[in-house]
Amino acid sequence: LKTLFDHPISILEVGSGPGHLAEVIIRENRPSTYTLFDLSLAMNHIASKRLSKYDSRILYKTGSFLDSNCFSELRRYDAVVCMQSIHEVKDKQLARDVYRNIKKVIKPGGYFLVCDVVFGEPGMKDSSMFMTVNEQKEALESSGFSSLALVSEYEGLTLYSAQVK
Repeated sequence: LKTLFDHPISILEVGSGPGHLAEVIIRENRPSTYTLFDLSLAMNHIASKRLSKYDSRILYKTGSFLDSNCFSELRRYDAVVCMQSIHEVKDKQLARDVYRNIKKVIKPGGYFLVCDVVFGEPGMKDSSMFMTVNEQKEALESSGFSSLALVSEYEGLTLYSAQVK
């Protein structure tokens, strides 16, 4: 994120879990605001304990990112991050819907960074749940993202960067 922006940014994390990624991003990037969005109230509670020293910059939201209105109460963000959450919808065909929901809350010129496990060696074996590297790219493109870049591919995980024009 530091290489994409030269000012403090607003960040939404989708599928934030217990706040491990948030802790690193907040410490390393010093965002102006950070919103953690998770399906589980319990995960948000755990994250709030972990991130208590950053309280002034943090907002916690609970909901399903499959709901087309899930982000309707939220502002627009400079960046959205998502770490190993997309496969949790249990059907890779739904990824496009999730990506479209996410795109709605990214400011023009903003970025979406998504890291997830992939189908195939050395990744996962369920082709109905996990996308291939190319399917991830196609899902992002068909959801309206541009400037796609495969930032990293390592041991069954990929990290894509995509932009909103």
